[in-house]
Amino acid sequence: MTTTATTAEVREFIIVGQCQGTGYALWDIAPAPVDPARRAAVLEELGVDAMDAFGDVNTECGATAREALDNFLEEMREQSGLDDYDLTADSRTDRIAEVDAVRAHGASPRGRVEITATVTPGPDRLTITGTHPYDTGVHGRMHGGITRAGIDFPAGEVAVRIDDHRDVSGTLDLAVACAILGAAGQIDRHALDSVVCLGELCWDGFVCNVFNLRAVVQAAYDGGHRTVLVPAVQVMDVRRMGFDGLTVIGARHFTQAVDAVNKLAQQDD
Repeated sequence: MTTTATTAEVREFIIVGQCQGTGYALWDIAPAPVDPARRAAVLEELGVDAMDAFGDVNTECGATAREALDNFLEEMREQSGLDDYDLTADSRTDRIAEVDAVRAHGASPRGRVEITATVTPGPDRLTITGTHPYDTGVHGRMHGGITRAGIDFPAGEVAVRIDDHRDVSGTLDLAVACAILGAAGQIDRHALDSVVCLGELCWDGFVCNVFNLRAVVQAAYDGGHRTVLVPAVQVMDVRRMGFDGLTVIGARHFTQAVDAVNKLAQQDD
């Protein structure tokens, strides 16, 4: 499926490590939070930790973590005057690939479902693997639901992997859409860790009901999650289940779901 966007999404990344003269020891790299207050808090916390270890914290922009790191290293080459300035052998290079993947949580009556998404430069294309074999309209629902909600669909190669659909299809739509926007930097990826997203995304951006939602929420709760995002019309039904410590958030439209997840990130601050 071809998307309507034409340019790759450029994001800010936080790079933590130590300059060792002829090279840079990479300790960690992660997307900077979208929310300004959260960004400032994270940079301050990382700065203190890095200083204690005689390291430093920098920010750089790029479409991916790899691109941002390459831009940073190019600047370091110019500053040092060393054309061969590069990452040191003990750098955490595994973090470069890990950081570009965003995970969202869905669920079925059989248990939790993990969804992973990445957005990388390349031809505009959406690929979703691991869907239910009978679900032939998921690509259209994702692209149509996101764009008709007034949100730009990420440009480039958008790849989504559903680890185990557990015999459900549309129930996972909200989690898939949130994972896509998380990978594009339009949803705070850290907030997605704390919430299970349940709902079918309609072509017009509205969030539709989940069949057998009580059993789905039960599975999410049994799996250790204490926050669920559900269709607005089903919020009271879930609250009547009486789960201790369960936060139930409702969304009538996908824009409300995006706002709700980003607000969770602000609460974590």
